[in-house]
Amino acid sequence: MKLCYFFILNSAIGIEFTNNLYTSENPTEDFQALNIDIEERLEQARLEAERIVALLAADNTYRAGILHQQNIEKTYKTLQKLRFTWSKTGKPFGQCDPNTFTYVIKLHTKEHRNNIFICPILLLQTFSILTQIIIHEAAHLGFEASECQATAFEVLSLHYSSFNEVYKTPYWKRCGTERLNQHFLNRI
Repeated sequence: MKLCYFFILNSAIGIEFTNNLYTSENPTEDFQALNIDIEERLEQARLEAERIVALLAADNTYRAGILHQQNIEKTYKTLQKLRFTWSKTGKPFGQCDPNTFTYVIKLHTKEHRNNIFICPILLLQTFSILTQIIIHEAAHLGFEASECQATAFEVLSLHYSSFNEVYKTPYWKRCGTERLNQHFLNRI
């Protein structure tokens, strides 16, 4: 059963938040069967994330909290310098498990600065989910956002995207993101 949530932003724009994900019994095999240029796909998603955050910055009226202009600018600068690490074979590595899309290491060493580690299961998701997760991780790196802050930042940013459907992450319930999203919609 598909569970979705639809919010009207105005008469012309709407985003559907969904729990549907691509799941796989064997993501390594599925990953290896992909006939795509992963580096190019990640770069396109990074550029789209950068464009979305730039739109958020241009339209931002918040002066405090996670949407403070400084946090948006830090995330935008992080997106410009972002680097990706992923398994070329599609086998899980590091902190990857079947339920982990990505992770960052908040060490400020040159090796890990602005680096997002991409787990194989993320590469099997839609372009919109890939972009969404990149925004989330860039918030962690940009202004050292907690999981709840990064989730709120990602959701509010996505209202400036052209995506019709994005992923309703498991953090929504824990972080009260539904309430924050509704508050944002009421301000538009």
